[in-house]
Amino acid sequence: DLRMERNMLTSVPDFHCIASTLTHLVMTRNLLTVIPDSSIEYLSFLERLFIGYNQLTALPDITRLGNLFSYAISGNPFTGNYDDYFATLGQLTHLEMSEMTFNVLPDLSALENIVYIRMGNNLNLDFPPASLDPLSNLGTLDIVLANLTAFPDFSDLTRSRLGVIMLRSNAIEYVDPDVLLGYSNLVNIVLSGNKLSSLPDLSNVGATLTKVSFQDNNFNGVLAADDMNQFMSALPK
Repeated sequence: DLRMERNMLTSVPDFHCIASTLTHLVMTRNLLTVIPDSSIEYLSFLERLFIGYNQLTALPDITRLGNLFSYAISGNPFTGNYDDYFATLGQLTHLEMSEMTFNVLPDLSALENIVYIRMGNNLNLDFPPASLDPLSNLGTLDIVLANLTAFPDFSDLTRSRLGVIMLRSNAIEYVDPDVLLGYSNLVNIVLSGNKLSSLPDLSNVGATLTKVSFQDNNFNGVLAADDMNQFMSALPK
């Protein structure tokens, strides 16, 4: 494993001498503006590649990285259309792509092995995307800093699969109980850093729910005992 974050790198180093052993490469928070295909295409043993928070305007070609399963590209000023970028990357299991803006949200439907996705700031387009529906292994969806004002109305397919929904640092003021129907595997909801002024009604969530987080909301004053009792009695037993 090689960690090279926060080094003010402006170009990708030559890794040929360690290519046969390099499985985890972290180059986050540098000054990279481009990652030439020739600079990483020979890293055939690479399993994790983190290139977030640089100055990249174009996504690198990683189609030759057949062992890659974890990919982090958040916080880059990408431009252009990447609708088909993930079409041949079905081996990915973890994807982070928050804090950036796409002209068109990439099609994620080919990510048949994905279990975790982080999104955010790129959700000025239609959301939730229909391309989530084919992702039969998706268990955790982390949507951060996306300016969401309501709990997303996911499709029945997506609801039936998700185990963890993290909606941190958005602008959610109210959770419609009806959008919580159909979650048969949900164990954790994170609503920290939103604009909730009262405890939401979670009575429609399945019996699997065990953890809820509400830090940093707008519960002005003291929560009334009746409100707390109603909230607790609605939780799955």
